[in-house]
Amino acid sequence: MAHFSITGLNTTYSAVMLASTSRAADATLTSSTSNTMQDALADVSAALVDQQNDTEALEGSSFALIRPKGDPFNLYQNQPELREKAKELAERLDGPIHDANAGNFFYQDSMGDFLRAGVLTDPEFLDMAASMSDDELADFAATIKGMVLPASSNYTIQNEEDRSYKDKVAEFVQVLKSSDTSDREAILQQSADYAAEVDVDDLAIFEQNVFGQMQSKAKYAPYRSETSSNNLHNYISAVVAIDDPAALTDQLGHMSDDAQQGLLSVYGLDTELGNRLAQLAGPEGNGLPTSLLSALGSMADSVKMASFISQVKVDFGQAWFGDEALLKDNEESQSREFALDSITSMVSMLEQYDFSDEQLETMGSELNGLSNPDKRAYIEITATGLDDMLQSKVDENFDKKNLDEALEVVSNLRSNENVLSLVNGATMMSP
Repeated sequence: MAHFSITGLNTTYSAVMLASTSRAADATLTSSTSNTMQDALADVSAALVDQQNDTEALEGSSFALIRPKGDPFNLYQNQPELREKAKELAERLDGPIHDANAGNFFYQDSMGDFLRAGVLTDPEFLDMAASMSDDELADFAATIKGMVLPASSNYTIQNEEDRSYKDKVAEFVQVLKSSDTSDREAILQQSADYAAEVDVDDLAIFEQNVFGQMQSKAKYAPYRSETSSNNLHNYISAVVAIDDPAALTDQLGHMSDDAQQGLLSVYGLDTELGNRLAQLAGPEGNGLPTSLLSALGSMADSVKMASFISQVKVDFGQAWFGDEALLKDNEESQSREFALDSITSMVSMLEQYDFSDEQLETMGSELNGLSNPDKRAYIEITATGLDDMLQSKVDENFDKKNLDEALEVVSNLRSNENVLSLVNGATMMSP
């Protein structure tokens, strides 16, 4: 089909309408004037035909030049076999392609999400998609759809500052390509489960008002407190960064929802710290109680960012964060550094001492009932107290000792509000 210049059509339309109006207004046109008009219309018709021929000749070049980066039109024109693979993918996702959409099926329905994710120009992805089961394909579609909505600012600012939506999808696709069939299926099922948690209304609003717009024109409500996509993004951020995403996926499958969220929040805060905590939790995730994982995860979740505009990549949109100014007396206790230091101290202590299940459960339950500053003081009292009392008895990390007596003394200290306040005050004032 030929594509016509809007300017050319307007010129033609104006000439024809002018001629028609003149003829209707003056029925006494002379033969000379009538002949002149007919000649003019003939010239316009010839020009239109010439313009159509010129446009058809340029259709494969100039028309293609205005297509956005990542558009598969040119690729599919040059490589028909890829077009056929993409067409098969579209039919699996949305059913038979109507004849009217045969030339632009990759803009329609679910394929629009795949196009936006940047995967339709990846021949290796198209090959992999052909080998996926229908369930895997549906899980992948749900995952990339959910990933459009960013995580809350405390995770997005840290993890997506130098990575666009398409970049993150590409990294996830690379993990899938590197996994065997069973691992790939498990990873996709896990990511789809987290994608199902994403608030569909928030996602729709974000897509409508933010996603894909020019940053200078984007205006929308702050997403600082939006958390429904946190598990999904923290999981994807973890699996694209660690050596064994299948092991993490299997571990998460044995854990309760709250325990999963706690571990993933720590991963979202810092990947290496997440790895250390996952190692402590064990292959089946039962090495640490849910209460303790939740307490540590909540410290990462409660991190707040100072008020500023974050220049995240275009595909994640330009987001306003920190709409509620932090109070001076709790700003430090809600900073990323505060959470990172506190959780690191706790993880190091868990690695050093051989706590019983009962002791771990007690610490988790008690931590969950405390504010962030008191959590930090609780951890400091425990770590410092145990180090002072047991340092002479513990020479190596693997040389675990019985902690009952030491913990009894420490427990009396950390249950005293005056001691908590004193330690918290000293910690906040330290450089």
